[in-house]
Amino acid sequence: MSELPPGWATATISDLCGKPQYGWTTKAAKTGVLQLLRTTDITRGPIDWNSVPWSAKEPPNRQQFLLRSGDIVVSRAGSVGVSAMVHDPRPAVFASYLMRLRPAEEVSGRFIAWFLQAPNFWRQVERASAGIALQNINATKLAAFQMPLPPLAEQRRIVAAIEEQFSRLENGTRTLVLARRRLEGLARQIIRDAFSEDWPQHELVHITNPTRPICYGILKPRTVGELVIPYIEVRSIKAGRIDLESLHRTTQELHDQFRRSALSPGDVVLAIRGSFDRAAVVPAELVGANVSRDVARIAPLQDLDPAYLAHYLAGPDAFRYFAAAARGVGVRGVNIGDLRRMPIPLPPLADQRRIVAELEQQLSLIDALRAAVESAQKRSAALRRAILERALRGELVPQDPADEPASVLLERIRADRAAAPARPSRRRATMETS
Repeated sequence: MSELPPGWATATISDLCGKPQYGWTTKAAKTGVLQLLRTTDITRGPIDWNSVPWSAKEPPNRQQFLLRSGDIVVSRAGSVGVSAMVHDPRPAVFASYLMRLRPAEEVSGRFIAWFLQAPNFWRQVERASAGIALQNINATKLAAFQMPLPPLAEQRRIVAAIEEQFSRLENGTRTLVLARRRLEGLARQIIRDAFSEDWPQHELVHITNPTRPICYGILKPRTVGELVIPYIEVRSIKAGRIDLESLHRTTQELHDQFRRSALSPGDVVLAIRGSFDRAAVVPAELVGANVSRDVARIAPLQDLDPAYLAHYLAGPDAFRYFAAAARGVGVRGVNIGDLRRMPIPLPPLADQRRIVAELEQQLSLIDALRAAVESAQKRSAALRRAILERALRGELVPQDPADEPASVLLERIRADRAAAPARPSRRRATMETS
């Protein structure tokens, strides 16, 4: 750790919070006596207790897992390192993929909570979980994480400064989120309006090439061997285009087994599993490529403009059709039979091309505005990181020589913890009360 400001000290998580405690292994339920805080409940921002489920049963040692205001929970697996501070909890316990920190009364728990958001903390998470297939950190590793500790009075000043600056940032972020939602709504409305005329409708199967029928692609693309044939997955179709840089490849042998779904320029690819609003025209660079089982290959006839079809398939009217036709539990998908029967409005070819030209002109403006919003969101996130970095270097608020040094505070916490009576084990407690 770099040189600290005057009056600061270096502490570990265990110095300030004791040993992190693992949560309780149980299942969630719809009703119960205690709510069960899970990793997913802290990855969406501040804890929303109205959405936290109940525990299927009550732990025999309820007090051990009961949360109280000021506790901090940290994810040890999945979203490793994500944390949240508990405020005014309902009667609740925490699940096994979380660890609980309980800051000593002599320190600012909110200062520790902000440290757990800072780049300094995340660098330690990355080092501690590096090389682990299923990334995780355990209590021993988390307890050893180091953090800079200012005097208590300065901790409070730093917390106040962080929260003041973040309040302004969050106001701006909410504006950006609202702007992005409005842009998405505007894009949907533009597409809806483009196809609002009462054109004759035809089932998709009747306006596509019968010699290259609508089909999905490779069931299980191989990831070993000589990988030479690119194939398109759902994630490769972004904003009406195919991200060529993200394509995975499979073997020539497997491609030959699924040659029915080989691609030609001007084909349209459509996500049919998990996501139903992604479609794109196949560019010349992907001649002879393939698609995965979650993507359909469509070969339009000459009187159906590929770009017109792709825009319609990614639009709100098509989405409603897919949502009604989708089947499956968890990840829902659209059957090829339903896709073939899908009605498509078909104006004359000249009108299709006019619609495409108007759409792409308007959507390009939307894309430019969306890119500007995304850039501003990235700058906001970078500014948050910079504020936390400055705070933990002692550059956010001035030091006061009259503050009690953090080293004195740290020694007092250690002395108090050493003087506290040891907590008896469950077996010893049972023997003492029997």
